This record gives sequence, C-alpha cells and structure tokens, in this order.
Amino acid sequence: ANLQTNHTIWVSKNYTGGDPSTATWEQVTITTYPAGNNWTFVNSGVCNLPASVLGQSNVYLAFKYLCSDSESASWEVKNVKVVGQ
Repeated sequence: ANLQTNHTIWVSKNYTGGDPSTATWEQVTITTYPAGNNWTFVNSGVCNLPASVLGQSNVYLAFKYLCSDSESASWEVKNVKVVGQ
C-alpha cells in the first residue's frame, strides 16, 4: 500500500461536526512511516501543525485512512500528544 497517500493526518479550524467535506483541511506532514511489510510499531516522530492553526482554539485533527480492493494496510494510532511551545 502507498502509506504516504493512504495514511494521512489533517487539521481544521472550521470543522463543526458531521460531514468533514464541509470544512477546510490542511495536511500535516508525517515525519516517519513504517516499511509497511511487517507488524513493527514505528514512532512517527514530531509532526508539526501548520502555522495557520497555532494559537487557535477548537482545532480538530483527522486521521484519514484509505484502502481499495487492490491494496490496504493496517494503521494503529496510539500515544497522540499535542504540545505547545
């Protein structure tokens, strides 16, 4: 599976619930992806939020997973930590 395309993180400051397509989303760069050929847990590293959401209230994160009949992979998310500077 193409992990960089099928496993992404997005951030929005105008999502109000319901259909996510009604909000504006910016993609967050994931620093490190796993090899995708084993079950070894990989730390993604620091994923910086876009400057446009820093200092804003009510910011939403979305973990987007895509798959198809021809490719799919697992994605386990744990230990999400948001830190201000």
